[in-house]
Amino acid sequence: MEQNTTESGITHSSGSRASVKDLKCPRCGGDDFKIVGAEGTAKRVFMSLLTGPFIYKWLYKKTIAAPWPIYYKCKKCGLKFAGEPAEASNEELLSAPCIIQFERVSGMFGAAMPQIVHLNGVKIAPVKNGKTMTFPTLVKHNVIFVTDHFGTAFAAPRTFEAKPGETVRIRFKRKFLD
Repeated sequence: MEQNTTESGITHSSGSRASVKDLKCPRCGGDDFKIVGAEGTAKRVFMSLLTGPFIYKWLYKKTIAAPWPIYYKCKKCGLKFAGEPAEASNEELLSAPCIIQFERVSGMFGAAMPQIVHLNGVKIAPVKNGKTMTFPTLVKHNVIFVTDHFGTAFAAPRTFEAKPGETVRIRFKRKFLD
């Protein structure tokens, strides 16, 4: 598995230590957000319309794999801002990794394009139609969400509390199924 590092230096690989538990709106201090998606989404959609989706996928293959900042919208004041995860506190860390099995259920919509899985604000990896991937977390409180290949977030994120040594199975088809 590739290592994915955020601007603040947090890496997902052998067990994520990233956390968005203490993320706050810079304007009002609120902690209830809608996940909007990645920076530059509109530009990527426009380029896809100009070049066609398959040429876009070829041109932007590295962009799909690279980390990008995630934008949130505060439900209290409406501010849209880029939020970086922080290193999880010692109280938030698990004694052993929790394994996440993420399945993208096969479907016709968007079948040719990858969808990108994010855990606690950090891009994990793209997942193709009908495929399953496995990755660890070392953090107790987790937020998982999915973006399309442009960076637009799908529906509501899934939050869950991980337990040491546990395996969490998550199924997704444009929304979380479990």
